[in-house]
Amino acid sequence: MAGTNYLGVSGTNAEARDGLFTANETVRLDDILDGTSQTLLVGERGFRAGALDVIDTSADIDNLRFGNWFSAVGQKNGSVGIVLGSREINYNTGQRVLPWERDCPGGPYRFGPPRRTRDATGSIREECDLFQFWSYHVGGANFVYADGSVHFLRYEAESVLPLLATRAGGEVVTPP
Repeated sequence: MAGTNYLGVSGTNAEARDGLFTANETVRLDDILDGTSQTLLVGERGFRAGALDVIDTSADIDNLRFGNWFSAVGQKNGSVGIVLGSREINYNTGQRVLPWERDCPGGPYRFGPPRRTRDATGSIREECDLFQFWSYHVGGANFVYADGSVHFLRYEAESVLPLLATRAGGEVVTPP
């Protein structure tokens, strides 16, 4: 197992199932109605070696592959470990909830610089950064589009990120 800075884009959030990476669903190129040059495939999320945002990726892959992402009992495992939505939610449920997750707000989280999320007491919670795309680059992060191109999106593109994260919303977007 190894940590990575790059996660598949699940769309709006893991539950919406409107992006390219969704649980128990095959998405083909024909399903990308917005066009491959208008749809995000992979996004950058900063990685802190040894920090709490090192997710058990092997277990997350098993959860995604075997349908445990949205199980019959409502568990939402697998999100934020290998895929991430543009407006991800902290569901605070599932067998593998870590204690600090309960202190992170429910969201939705937004594309932006790290170290800005506050808990109920007003304290900055760095570990909550795992629920959003961000990078150590100044001003933004890198994203791979479904056509294979790579673009640096500035944090100012936060308002259009949900449009780029979905595969069939019908929008044509020019990021700022």
